[in-house]
Amino acid sequence: MKKGFSLIELLIYVSIFAVAGGMMLGILALILKVNQRESSTGEITSQMNFISQTISRLVRSSSNIEIDAGVATSTLKLRMKNSAKDPTCIYLDSVNKIIKLAEGPDTNPQNCSPTASNLTNDRIKVDKLEFIKSTQYPGNDSVSMNIQMSYNSPNPGAQATREIKSASMRFSTAEFSDNILPFNDALYDIGSSTSRWRNAAFSGNLFVAGNVGIGTTTPSEKLTVVDGNISNINNTPVKVGTATLPIGENMESGESIAVSGRYAYVLAKTTTGNPNIVEVIDVSNLSSPAKVGMVTLNPGEAYGESIAVSGRYAYVLTYTNPAKIVIVDVSNPSSPARVGVVNLNLGEEKGESIAVSGRYAYIVTDTTSTQIVAIDVSNPSSPT
Repeated sequence: MKKGFSLIELLIYVSIFAVAGGMMLGILALILKVNQRESSTGEITSQMNFISQTISRLVRSSSNIEIDAGVATSTLKLRMKNSAKDPTCIYLDSVNKIIKLAEGPDTNPQNCSPTASNLTNDRIKVDKLEFIKSTQYPGNDSVSMNIQMSYNSPNPGAQATREIKSASMRFSTAEFSDNILPFNDALYDIGSSTSRWRNAAFSGNLFVAGNVGIGTTTPSEKLTVVDGNISNINNTPVKVGTATLPIGENMESGESIAVSGRYAYVLAKTTTGNPNIVEVIDVSNLSSPAKVGMVTLNPGEAYGESIAVSGRYAYVLTYTNPAKIVIVDVSNPSSPARVGVVNLNLGEEKGESIAVSGRYAYIVTDTTSTQIVAIDVSNPSSPT
């Protein structure tokens, strides 16, 4: 007769199997957790590498990194040689936690297209995207990036987070297929007196709101030339245009002329005793100069002999006793206006020629003993 298991033996066997089964389940759960963690980490690594390589490639091929230097931002704007992809923007969609890429212009060509593609998918969340531009003159600019991603899963066992920091440098020379505009008006410079560009070539117009200095870094006038001359390399003078002033207005003949910018200012001699006239001629088209404005001086301001122009004012010198300097505001060429006059002292008569530099006007007289008189014209309405 076979003898069965006793109750105690049965309990022992069941306990052993329960412990072994629990251990197996624990090992299985651990394996599954590790597998989930490895899977989520691999997904993050894959997308992070793709993002890092894509951004580096775009930065290296860009013409310019158009963000403020030293300021952290979640949007990277690049100017590209290919007009169909200029500008290109990489930015963080903070709502959906996705990195997006926009290539090409908006209706405003300075802005990126509103149509963007996703660089990351919904399996991960982008918790941080930060760009900082570094300017390394005279080398090319670079941009550092800080990217932090986490796996998008409600399962705590699959949670994983990774962060990467790297930098890329722009390699290509800056080339643009559109306007280059500053972020703020009259705030940024191109070069300096100690860090200069070498040559410049333009096919159109150059507009300067301030002063231009040739041979000086501190021009005091609209155009200041130091240690040199402005010459015409054409050895044979050629007539290119003529403007005939209207007869009448008590005009007899032109007496003196001064040129500034696109305008010529003619001091017209009038019939005896009548006030002088200043005519403004637009000479921007040399083949067809045209009168655009005129002003008649006050009674007694006759016998004009010489005219000079400096800045927004024209200065008329009379051949009277004493000589007079009449100041005319020519800032509006179509409507010049007399603003002031100064009578010289008795004996300072027969003004022959006038020149203006800075705040002073200088005249020379046609007297027995030639006189040079300096007048302070810093206050045009009341020269002294």
